[in-house]
Amino acid sequence: MTDPPASSAAERHEKYLSTAHLAKNLRRSSVRGGAAMVTSQTATFLISTGGTAVLARILEPKDFGLIAMVATFTRLIEQLKDMGLATATVQRREISHAQVSYLFWVNAAIGLGASLLTALSAPIVAWFYGEPQLMQVTIALSTAFLISGLGVQHQALQQRRFEYKIMAGTRIAAMLFGTALGIAAAWAGAGYWALVAMQLGQAIALTGLAWLTSPWRPGSGWRAAPEKRALLAFGSQITGARLLGFLTRNFDNVLIGKVWGDEALGLYAKAYQLLMLPVLRLINPLTGVVVPALSRLQNDPPAYIGYYQRALRTLSILSMPVVVICFVAAPELIGVVLGERWTGAVRIFQYLGPAAFAGALNPTAWAWISLNQADRMLRWNLISTPIVVASFFAGIRFGPEGVAIAFSVAQTGLRYFGAAYCFRGNFLSMSILMQAVWQPSVASLGAGALVWGLSYGFLPALPMLALLIIKSVVYSLAYLGIWLALPGGPSALKQTALLVKELRSKSKPPPPEPSA
Repeated sequence: MTDPPASSAAERHEKYLSTAHLAKNLRRSSVRGGAAMVTSQTATFLISTGGTAVLARILEPKDFGLIAMVATFTRLIEQLKDMGLATATVQRREISHAQVSYLFWVNAAIGLGASLLTALSAPIVAWFYGEPQLMQVTIALSTAFLISGLGVQHQALQQRRFEYKIMAGTRIAAMLFGTALGIAAAWAGAGYWALVAMQLGQAIALTGLAWLTSPWRPGSGWRAAPEKRALLAFGSQITGARLLGFLTRNFDNVLIGKVWGDEALGLYAKAYQLLMLPVLRLINPLTGVVVPALSRLQNDPPAYIGYYQRALRTLSILSMPVVVICFVAAPELIGVVLGERWTGAVRIFQYLGPAAFAGALNPTAWAWISLNQADRMLRWNLISTPIVVASFFAGIRFGPEGVAIAFSVAQTGLRYFGAAYCFRGNFLSMSILMQAVWQPSVASLGAGALVWGLSYGFLPALPMLALLIIKSVVYSLAYLGIWLALPGGPSALKQTALLVKELRSKSKPPPPEPSA
């Protein structure tokens, strides 16, 4: 049996890369995709939380602190692993097989370079923190970059084509595999190496499954790709913005680890992860759905604005109440999930609450990327990053709690000015933003204030799990009640119910795209 002609393979690839069919059903495809990715993130969050609960009872806070020290450096290099080229693949209205093949080989080369760079930096990491064992840990984790680089374009193409059910399945499977591997290693007495095994297991499973579930295969003529300068320019701007954003999210770990040591860093890092993880687990999948959809609507401002507002409202409804209930039930949540040894993380957890609430919105990145304004996003990050880093230096003298307070103050203030700067360069506005988020903001904070008041003298002395359940139930009822009392609240809830109905309906034709 002979191999098919190269032209036939190229035609199949070009057909796979086309997204013309999505324009006819953009709303329904994006709604179903968003549901799939939120389900995926919910499942991976539960798996991660469960794994953390198990590992926190087997390992010591110092073990998590050691990995957090290395993670600060590896996450920095991780920002370079795709050079923004996955976003370039998703954002472009049209892209060819030659262009994607070129990007694949660039990503593969970047992954190899990132692995080598990380391995070479291992002695520096160990010297900086004064922990010799960090050298071997850093070298081991460096291999994840090479593995991940080989799957970047396959995942980007699945995102571009709204193949979110496939992506959701692969992410859940990868998380399960990595978490199970880490727990097994911890039970075997591997110590902090269990956390290394967990990360490497997830990377291997995610890349392997991306190849298995995607029919696309890279070509060999990567030098011949047209318009590669435009692709690389867009990707470099995205990468620059990510690198600066990385500093705002990780330089606090560097300072705390250097000044206060591994145990303090372990408490801070785990509090940050436990609070921010639910938010990121919602923002990241929605971003993966919203940006491709908005990119297809960038030449239709009324349709763009309507979709943008619905996406922001959906994100706010899902993320804001999660942040607030975590804040008001912090002692119970920390005690139930992490155990008694982690009570020192409670105050840090609550001080990070305002930063997490401000971070529950992502109005600027969606607009900048989908409207091809990555250069403006980079300029804003050049302004905001030094301010956040300066706040870390201001708070470090007061320990992890001081850093948490400083971060919340800086993050909350910058969120407003960032949105104002973003909207000056396009057809969006602050009023469009506020129309989308004021109701979930009021409902979330109002319900949180009620539960916070009940916590002082109104709740009996019960086990932490019972108190956590009571607070969660009271919060949920109050949140729903405030929604019903707000102007337009019943209508918004009805729209949400219709959205759920649309997710379940498979036989009816999709509703037309609204013009506003």
